[in-house]
Amino acid sequence: MLRRNRLTSHSSGRLRRRLIPALANMSSHPHKFEKKAWPFNDPENVAAISCRHVLDGHPILRVSHDDDDGCWQLLCGDTHSSADARVVCLGCMLEQDPSLAELADLPLGWGADRESLLQPWAREVN
Repeated sequence: MLRRNRLTSHSSGRLRRRLIPALANMSSHPHKFEKKAWPFNDPENVAAISCRHVLDGHPILRVSHDDDDGCWQLLCGDTHSSADARVVCLGCMLEQDPSLAELADLPLGWGADRESLLQPWAREVN
């Protein structure tokens, strides 16, 4: 298994607290899926962290469910700096990549990787 990097290393908690105060929900806005189809325990408009690459169209190949604050990181799998960080809506990311629903039960402190969109997710402890 190719180990993917998280968005930041030892300062990740500080970065997330700066970007997402208290893991706030984003403003309410509609999503294309039915509310009863929402697979996550978090609200559909919960703020998460992604990278600029994913927002530019790169596939999500690394997901982390952080144990220190429950934040979701949805990343392209490359190495990142804090300048690459973007605050995103988890529901909007599910619309972009419906396979994220397979990770809705990912425990805190775990991550999942895949080599491409065509490959299955492989889970492991962060």
